Amino acid sequence: MYVISDDGELWSYDPVAAAFALVGPVACGGFRPYSMAIGRDGRARLLLLDDIPHALIAKGLFSVDINDPSDCLAVPYTEGLFGVFGMSFVDNPPPSTCEQLFVHSYSGQGPFAEGEGIGMLGALDDGGALQVIGSTDFDGAELAGTSQGRLFSLAGTDPLKLVEYDRESAQELDRLDVVGVNKTSASAMAFYGGDFYLFTEAGAPDCEPCMAKQCAGELAACEADPDCGPVYECLLASGGDGFPGCEGDIEGPGGPLRDCMIGQCSDACAASNVVSRVTHIDHDDSDGAGQAVSILAGPAPIRIVGAASSTCVPVFVP
Repeated sequence: MYVISDDGELWSYDPVAAAFALVGPVACGGFRPYSMAIGRDGRARLLLLDDIPHALIAKGLFSVDINDPSDCLAVPYTEGLFGVFGMSFVDNPPPSTCEQLFVHSYSGQGPFAEGEGIGMLGALDDGGALQVIGSTDFDGAELAGTSQGRLFSLAGTDPLKLVEYDRESAQELDRLDVVGVNKTSASAMAFYGGDFYLFTEAGAPDCEPCMAKQCAGELAACEADPDCGPVYECLLASGGDGFPGCEGDIEGPGGPLRDCMIGQCSDACAASNVVSRVTHIDHDDSDGAGQAVSILAGPAPIRIVGAASSTCVPVFVP
């Protein structure tokens, strides 16, 4: 599978060896990557945003060679109804040998949200025209598809949900609560060998050691308060800059903890140093412990904003 960093570097990820490798920088001009899909043609589709701080303004849809990311081409796309979106290719049912690019809407306003009919599932044809398939109960989602024609999304909050959709109607076929994994400002998902791999922010590697040393009292007070844990996770993921969940006035021990982070560990915890962690969902129960969710050892070397695999990857563990 492949992942893209917040600064536009394309990396590969081997889920068997749990190893990342740099492919190279994507050469599409000034941009911020938002989402990614991988086609059977060996090219990534990237939704890129104009490089404007604190704004989600689509720059366009681009095609990049996964072996040579300096090869970047604009592809047709009619901007409008969906704003920004998560996306993935999914194989069409036999006897077709083609695949289709599915997209899920996101308003771009705040964190991912849940509510009846607030999102939309659609598909893009080769000319970039959008076909709306139906409504969903999620504003914002990451997508992953398989060679069996199955379409999944990672969406929602408290907790995140892994949802399988009927690709013809957008009806939910199955839903799995991903307990213990929080949505962060940068999140991504890809499929491999019957399982799903999630990439969410883990904080800066030097942040927690600094906090343990410089903010021991504030950290102990936070650990004693069950409501403070999510605040600390949010602070680690954002480098103290804050996004919904750890911005504004924070009641309880989370407020002093943030003040200490900014005052004593601002460099160690800076948002520019934040990286991602990898979470494995054993969706097909191949390990025999149910659809277990586990965080894999060792963080990624980058902050990952997009992830994808082509429908050529194995459906079962090789």
